[in-house]
Amino acid sequence: MKKEIKKVPVVDRRIQRTKKLLFDAFMNLILEKGYEEVTIQDIIDKANVGRSTFYAHFESKEQLLSNSHQDLGKLLFSVNNHSKIEGIDFLSLYNHAKSHSHVAKAMLGKKGGDLVINHLRDAMAYKILNELKKKSGKGKAELKMLSFTAEATAAALTRLLTCWLDDDMPFEPELMTERSNQILATIL
Repeated sequence: MKKEIKKVPVVDRRIQRTKKLLFDAFMNLILEKGYEEVTIQDIIDKANVGRSTFYAHFESKEQLLSNSHQDLGKLLFSVNNHSKIEGIDFLSLYNHAKSHSHVAKAMLGKKGGDLVINHLRDAMAYKILNELKKKSGKGKAELKMLSFTAEATAAALTRLLTCWLDDDMPFEPELMTERSNQILATIL
């Protein structure tokens, strides 16, 4: 009996380099101009690549931004011991934001777009809702209220993060983690 060997796709280094060029140009432009003002032409000019090269990798600047923050989701939703909700790691999130403050401000701060903030908020709301469902009945009205509660809690938590970033991170990540967990504990 033959063993089937799984082939792992190899990512071409040129593709990795091009995507990094595009992402770095994009982040710098967001810091300079703000997300809404950045155009694809701005990105390709700053990265010094052609329009067809951009579109070979991304359909839009939103997709470029979306692809670039996948690591944030992995970081936030890793298994940890720092949160009241299994699967939300606030300490890793705050530490990562602090150590990569330039990028974090570009993606989540005043000049960032709503895309990343909305994604982060929606992902948190989903985790919070699942946790709330564990402790409640299954009535339709109750589930609707839990959904509202999860959305509001996630909005508060993402706002806490963005305020912290916009004010140049005046508190240590541990204190921010503690405050985030206090907000969760109040709701849960």
